[in-house]
Amino acid sequence: MTNLIKEAIKQRVARVRQETIDAILPTLVCKKVDTDMYSFMMPSDNTVGYYNDYFKKICIRKDLIGASLVDTLYHEDRHHQQYIKDSHCFDDYIKEEDDRLGYMLQHVEKDARRYAFIKTIKSLKAKGGLRRMLAAMVITFIHHPFKGRLSTNKYKY
Repeated sequence: MTNLIKEAIKQRVARVRQETIDAILPTLVCKKVDTDMYSFMMPSDNTVGYYNDYFKKICIRKDLIGASLVDTLYHEDRHHQQYIKDSHCFDDYIKEEDDRLGYMLQHVEKDARRYAFIKTIKSLKAKGGLRRMLAAMVITFIHHPFKGRLSTNKYKY
């Protein structure tokens, strides 16, 4: 593949990615999204995004696209909502790199995964296509696995 074709593909992906962000942004509570997540901190290599409460901003990886991008935006938006509702809910927060299982089982993460899953499916369903919706479900489930019953929603908005 020539450099010209690679650059054209890269520009197309960036354009589609920005169109996705622009389409989702009106449905988010947090209206600030930074596509350069390394501008505030150096997260671990497997971090796809985070909510920065100091700057009131969602930060996401540059390479996220499709359902993973939508899911991450909603997931981090939920963390924004959790901060608004109860800023102390993150006092004993467990980082993924410190304890993966502890991270996955803490209530704020289970709640954010559940919220993002539901919002992502609704968003993609509204945009059309059962095939696209089912693919998003599989990608989202693999990306944010949870087992058994969904957690109860402690944060009602």
